Amino acid sequence: KLVIDSPGPDAARLSAALDGVATLDPEGHAWVREAWLRKQDDAAAWQDGLTAMVGVAKKYNWVDEQKKAIRAHIEYPNEPAKT
Repeated sequence: KLVIDSPGPDAARLSAALDGVATLDPEGHAWVREAWLRKQDDAAAWQDGLTAMVGVAKKYNWVDEQKKAIRAHIEYPNEPAKT
């Protein structure tokens, strides 16, 4: 998941901030590049954990094999409550 420290979604700003890391889809999900995730830590434990996570995500169709990206939901904890 991505947790965004913002008062609410702003697709243009979010797309710019995530450039090279993830892309946004119309449903409000981020598609995080697996290559970017892999670069975050070279440790075997990280790489093995990431491989396992991708394996689970594939079961739910949360992996885009063509784009080599994993779907993540986005949370906005500072978004004003909707009434």
